[in-house]
Amino acid sequence: MSKQFFYGLFIFLAFSGTVALSANVPDTLNVTAQTSPDGNIIAAVSVQNPFSESWASITLKGEYTGSPAHNNTEEIPGTKKYWKAKATCNGVVFVIGNNYYNNEISYDWQASSDFNFWIKSTTAAKYTITFSLYYCVGIYKKKNDGNAGDFIRWSPIKTVTTTRDIWIVGIDKIMVKPTNSPDTSYIDSPDEVVALVGTQHTFKVIRTPSNAPAWPSGKPKWTLISFNENNQRFEQNNVGDVMYISAADGITLLDSTLTFECGNKKTIKLINIKPILESVDFQGNGIQKINEVGDDPEWQKTNKKNSKERNEPICVVKNNKFQANSKISMSNDLTFQTDVSIFVEIGNTTKTFGKHRYDWKLKNKGTFDLIILDITVENMVYIGTSNYDFYYNVNNKKENMTVFTNTAYVTWDFSKLQDARYITKRHLQYACRTANGSKTLAEIGDKIGADIMSKDYFKVENDNTYRYSRYITTDHPENQLWLIVDHVITMGRASRIRARGDCGAQAQLMKKIIELLGDDSAKIAYVFPRHNSWDGLAHESHNEVEQLGFGYVMGSWNNYEGCCIFQNKWWMGGFGKSQDNALKVLLYVTMNNKDKGYVSNAEGILSDNGNRQCWETNQNRCISYPPGQPTASQLEIKKSN
Repeated sequence: MSKQFFYGLFIFLAFSGTVALSANVPDTLNVTAQTSPDGNIIAAVSVQNPFSESWASITLKGEYTGSPAHNNTEEIPGTKKYWKAKATCNGVVFVIGNNYYNNEISYDWQASSDFNFWIKSTTAAKYTITFSLYYCVGIYKKKNDGNAGDFIRWSPIKTVTTTRDIWIVGIDKIMVKPTNSPDTSYIDSPDEVVALVGTQHTFKVIRTPSNAPAWPSGKPKWTLISFNENNQRFEQNNVGDVMYISAADGITLLDSTLTFECGNKKTIKLINIKPILESVDFQGNGIQKINEVGDDPEWQKTNKKNSKERNEPICVVKNNKFQANSKISMSNDLTFQTDVSIFVEIGNTTKTFGKHRYDWKLKNKGTFDLIILDITVENMVYIGTSNYDFYYNVNNKKENMTVFTNTAYVTWDFSKLQDARYITKRHLQYACRTANGSKTLAEIGDKIGADIMSKDYFKVENDNTYRYSRYITTDHPENQLWLIVDHVITMGRASRIRARGDCGAQAQLMKKIIELLGDDSAKIAYVFPRHNSWDGLAHESHNEVEQLGFGYVMGSWNNYEGCCIFQNKWWMGGFGKSQDNALKVLLYVTMNNKDKGYVSNAEGILSDNGNRQCWETNQNRCISYPPGQPTASQLEIKKSN
């Protein structure tokens, strides 16, 4: 008989009974075996090494009693009698020790001894095994002396036979259906099942042969192995032909396997994905582009390892609405169409501004648009910080997608700057931060004027009190004016201001800041000292030639006081204060307008007794004001010739 080597599982059959040989008593052969609960003999199909699991043997036991019938054959002294046990079944392999026998196995059996063998098959099917016991005698030639001579043949003179069905069961296929999809019936599972994280699928194992009464004991086994984003391994094991697998959050995308085993194995790869937020582009009637941001989406996912996503601020006009045009992608086709509600919550740490819901039927990979309408801003100037939380719901459970924080510079109106290059993040940050909470133009003027026109940003030509790298004068171009606030944004407040300006530069910068916030009604005026007449008290230009000036203004000679006029207030450079008109500016700057004297402070240190208007050639002597009060026309700003 031929030998073969198979790889697989095995079955256990216990074969026992009593065979009574008598010519007058019908004999029976009873077979018992390790079976399923309903009495069926069921084993798993064999595809593995036969010794990889604890095989058991089929055992035939019998007891010889009495004398068999000889069918009138003369029993010769010295002839041999024996039992032969035999099992036959096409398509199976019988195993004794390390020997493999196809379809049939036989064994010389002695009364009260055991007949042990194994059985297996690599093909799942129903098999009928015939078990036989033969009582045999040897037929010999008879010698002259009456003893047995040459052997002629064995003659079975008694046969006892019985049959048993054995089911060799394996896995035919895996079927799957989703629990939250309009597709509710089972389908043959593909090798890869792609599902959204949070969805649940039911897998059903179909056995072969299909008419087998049950699975083998402890079969089918299933094992789920998955990894989370930190490469931590998770393993689940169980037994059953129906199981529920949830694509749970925390399981690594594209790296989970589900294996079913009943002798043979079927493996399904689970690809768990989430919708991916690719970009968010803020648009609308109230949005204006920031110079450095350009036309690219303000928020954009990065595909570079260890790189942060693009996240730029927006600039929006107060009391307005805008929208966020979002792009969401799917990296793979889903196995089943899945009903999903995508949510976007907008808010900050204290309140929610809005919650938007979008219902989708997701199936195919690609990119689709999600437009968030009617995002509102408050009716004032401020810097708003909003969290945009993108997530979706399946099975009434929140599955996170992306959360990012966006900064919005909220202005009074669209910028009135003539040069859009200066609509920058630094400039908007200074303007909106300084004017924070302003609900009127007057409030904007009061907050901007009190800061940018203060002594912190003031520097006259010969003043070395502060460390600075740039001294900005009235004649410097716009790009130089903005240096005064640029350094504040990058390095901190007054103690680190690295560029300062004279009063005229401060006044021009205040006008630019107000224009950046969206109003162009601010004006520049230069207030000059007056002696003979009030004419020319205020000029729109600082280029008037004057020998008369201010002595001891900020500790240095000064020809004029640069002012920014906004909302009927004259904001004075270097003071951070405002007056109602040009005359009050002059009186404030010249203070008591007395000849130079000295006053002693509490420590006894002498200092000048105050500012005055005076001739440049004699700054110790005050020059009196013109007689009377200026007329309304004399208080107006004089146009340059």
